Amino acid sequence: MTGLEKVTGRITSEAADDAAKLLAAAEEKCAQIAAEADRRIAAEKERLNALLEAEGKNVITRAKSSASMQKRNIILSAKAAALDRAFAAAEEELCSMPKEKYVAFIVRCVSEAVDFTPDAEKCGVRLNAKDAAEVGEDILRELSAAYPNIAFYAVDEPAAISGGALLDFGETDVDCSVASLIKRSREELEPKVCAVLFDSVI
Repeated sequence: MTGLEKVTGRITSEAADDAAKLLAAAEEKCAQIAAEADRRIAAEKERLNALLEAEGKNVITRAKSSASMQKRNIILSAKAAALDRAFAAAEEELCSMPKEKYVAFIVRCVSEAVDFTPDAEKCGVRLNAKDAAEVGEDILRELSAAYPNIAFYAVDEPAAISGGALLDFGETDVDCSVASLIKRSREELEPKVCAVLFDSVI
């Protein structure tokens, strides 16, 4: 082997060693990069899973809250409807009392209004068509006996009410209908009716 061959062989050997070292370093660097990438991917996956789980819980919580609100609204609506039916039934019951009780009831309602107009000299009494035909004369007779200083007279045009009377004192009109009576009393009576119907107040 000549001296040149020795030198060339040495250079080649060193180059091969250097290449091997560079390759090993590159492989190690690649392994580190891959490991770091895997770590970041795992961390991101864990973060996303946590976000998804939290969002899932939020969705469930919102759904439950919405369902609870809808349930409450449905119950309140049903209770309000039941309450309306109860007062409608009360109105119907008052209007369908036996004749003597019904006449006394209307006279009492009208008397309360008349007592607030002591200077009245005349009063028109307007009933619905059915009451005008069946109890109109009885009501006028009872009122005239109770207030001889007031001229009570029947108003010909029927009133669009379920029962009771509409009064005309000339410059003042007073609603003594059954519907108006119940409407005025409803605020006070509602808690009692709720207690009976639902064992609670709405």
